[in-house]
Amino acid sequence: MITEEQITKLKEAHPGAELHHIHNEDTGVDVVVKAPSESEWKRFRSMQSDPEQRAHAIGVLFRACLVHPAAQEFAPIIAAKPGLVETFGGDLVDIAGVSRANTRKKL
Repeated sequence: MITEEQITKLKEAHPGAELHHIHNEDTGVDVVVKAPSESEWKRFRSMQSDPEQRAHAIGVLFRACLVHPAAQEFAPIIAAKPGLVETFGGDLVDIAGVSRANTRKKL
């Protein structure tokens, strides 16, 4: 589990970034991610649109936004449980603002 001290250090190391702590209850894995930038989001959507790159799109977005643990520390976890990229990547999609909670009415 990530500590408050680690969170404080991450906030200091990434001033101005919108950071999110995500904990997966099933695996006990914790990550801290930053909200995707517009360019990271555009790259993700572009990759999703390309049949040859679609399978890698969420992983690229996740790795671009991963703050803690460091990518090289997280690699063995992903090697053992590659589906975590999609698990955490799904949260990043929500963090980026994708939502179906809109209401609308015809004017």
